[in-house]
Amino acid sequence: MPKRIGGGTAAPTRATIFAVCAGLALITWLVFGQVLGHQFVNYDDEFYIYENARVMSGLSWQNVWWAVTHTVCFNWHPLTVISHMFDCQLYGLRPAGHHFTSVLFHSVAVILLFLALRQMTHALWKSAFVAAVFAVHPLHVESVAWVSERKDTLSAVLFVLTLGAYTHYVRRRSLTAYFLVLLLFALGLMAKPMLVTLPFLLLLLDWWPLRRLSASPKSNDRSKILSGSTIGCILLEKIPLFFLSAASCFATVVAQKSVIYRFDQLSLTERAGNAALAITIYLRQSVLPIGLSVFYPHPRHELSAIQVGAAFLLLGVITVAAFIFRRAHPYCLVGWCWFIGMLIPVIGIVQVGGQSHADRYTYLPQIGLVMAVTWLVENISLAMRNRTAILGAAAGVIVASLMGLGWKQTMVWRDSRSLWMHALAVNPRNDTAHNALAAVALRENQVDEAIFHARNALEIRPDSPDAHNQLGQAFLSKGRRAEARAEFQRVIAISPNRPRVHYNLGTLLLEAGELDDAIVQFREEIKIQPALIEAYANLGNALVRKGELDQALAYFQKAVEMDPYLPKVHYNIALILRGRGQRDEAAFHLQKELQVNPANAEAHSDLGVVWLEEGRVKEAIDEWQKTLELDPANLNAQVNLAWTLATFPDSTIRNGAKAVDLAERALQVSGERDPRIYQVMAAAYAEHSQFDAAVGAAERGAEVARRQGDNVIADALQSNAELYRRRLPLRTGLR
Repeated sequence: MPKRIGGGTAAPTRATIFAVCAGLALITWLVFGQVLGHQFVNYDDEFYIYENARVMSGLSWQNVWWAVTHTVCFNWHPLTVISHMFDCQLYGLRPAGHHFTSVLFHSVAVILLFLALRQMTHALWKSAFVAAVFAVHPLHVESVAWVSERKDTLSAVLFVLTLGAYTHYVRRRSLTAYFLVLLLFALGLMAKPMLVTLPFLLLLLDWWPLRRLSASPKSNDRSKILSGSTIGCILLEKIPLFFLSAASCFATVVAQKSVIYRFDQLSLTERAGNAALAITIYLRQSVLPIGLSVFYPHPRHELSAIQVGAAFLLLGVITVAAFIFRRAHPYCLVGWCWFIGMLIPVIGIVQVGGQSHADRYTYLPQIGLVMAVTWLVENISLAMRNRTAILGAAAGVIVASLMGLGWKQTMVWRDSRSLWMHALAVNPRNDTAHNALAAVALRENQVDEAIFHARNALEIRPDSPDAHNQLGQAFLSKGRRAEARAEFQRVIAISPNRPRVHYNLGTLLLEAGELDDAIVQFREEIKIQPALIEAYANLGNALVRKGELDQALAYFQKAVEMDPYLPKVHYNIALILRGRGQRDEAAFHLQKELQVNPANAEAHSDLGVVWLEEGRVKEAIDEWQKTLELDPANLNAQVNLAWTLATFPDSTIRNGAKAVDLAERALQVSGERDPRIYQVMAAAYAEHSQFDAAVGAAERGAEVARRQGDNVIADALQSNAELYRRRLPLRTGLR
């Protein structure tokens, strides 16, 4: 029988365990259930979900393979990306569904944490308290209420499952159990690489609470080997886990190599100093979780030597104390090392991003800290009178207080504006918050507000690539193209791999007709963001304008492969295919375009032409009529419909009066400068038995054509005029 180390002799009933699990689920949903009414936010959600064509298209084997072979936001976490695809498959882009999945994962992680801790320690109520704090602590709001942090909640489920599987392996010692540990750990790394230090944590757990390194002195070497409790066996079984960690580290560095700060940008001393300060902030926020924010700007070169020294001193004192009392209170050393060890990958020694620290980084590390304090308090209160009642009441007050603060913090995440206004309230000199609010203002077409926030961001941080990018977009919205171009070029000079900036500059160059430079920018953007479908579409547009139709078609097809519902792209494909005489394929893409965008008048008009060429006259007429319903001044539809109604051989199709009306409107729209429209008008008059008017229209058209040097159409019009003089209408059906 395993030794009971958690206190208490009577095993809890299944009903008790179920009640605890239900209670944990209840408090979790009481705090986070409100997110079902929240929106996506403009902080990575666009890259992970609502502007990611692959994710939006849902689950497919092709998309799963894409998730495995590509990165999102410079991270390789395919399991997380697949979970977002699954959400889009189920809920589309309705935020409530995505939030539901995140809270569900968090709830499952909370319950599994309770079960895993109880499995390891046999301590029911202490495990329940640690899980309750994990469930509702305000520091964890960011991980749960932010859809993009699905990687936290999903990896937490796999992390706790790995702990449970490892405990089962230690006590059962089967190969199947060991491979389950490897599988769960590998999946956890594919959800979030932050789990890379888990093998070290398992070594700590081997010491306490699993006590594999505390074999009885009477045990002989053979029994230790059979039980797997020798140091050699324990280290040997970790080698495959360390191998998985190393592979994950390598993949992460490769994915993030372009955004990792160089040491000339941020020295090792500054990184270490900020790391020490960040840990002390996490300690303070764990005890007093107020003043939390979505983003804490990195102090960079403004660190206080006194603060850094005090932080190192505090951390040193805690570490030494935990080591000195490791025999009497082993959970203190284990919990402290759990906390510090799991923070190492995100503490900023390898700096990615402009944050000094982040609430989400405490999601799993804080478990160790809470566990250490919980076991310590329980141990030092053994002699206290009414101990159970006092500790129970204290635990209730703590959990209730954290629930209140957590609920309030969750409200901050209801939408982008609320989130970033709160961040400014916490720290008015937060350039990232100003940048995000500028993006919100641009989306809401509040251009002056966007310029205000972008300039405020630049006052705080003159080299902010995001601020220059937002300012460039604002200038572009105001038509100040030269200033917009300068801002985009500044971004590229500061941060060449910044997402979307090459796309923004390429779009500006495309509109200015600088096609070669635009093509270069779109191709750069595709290297940075292979999933940015708009870059493929605009690259195709630029290539069409250059006459490079084969390349353009390839990029358009790539775009619709990624997102079959993107407006305009099917239409562009159809134009190229129709020019090649591939009418069936062109009709297919025109119909697809109209499924996506039924209000595309030009697509209706062109589909009418294709149907006429296919001999499907009634369908052609229907399409042109739909075109004119959407756009009464559409010249192509007016001309094609008038010509068909005037000249088609089938009398059930022809309608002279309507043809005349359409032709007269077309002539007015064209400014009476197009001889071909005179040809249509003449045919319409002839069909309506107005032959003198038909002759006059044909002769006027011939005169216009000769002035324009188009003798072919002039001769055709003269021939038509001779026909009308003989009181004969024109019959053709095709013009």
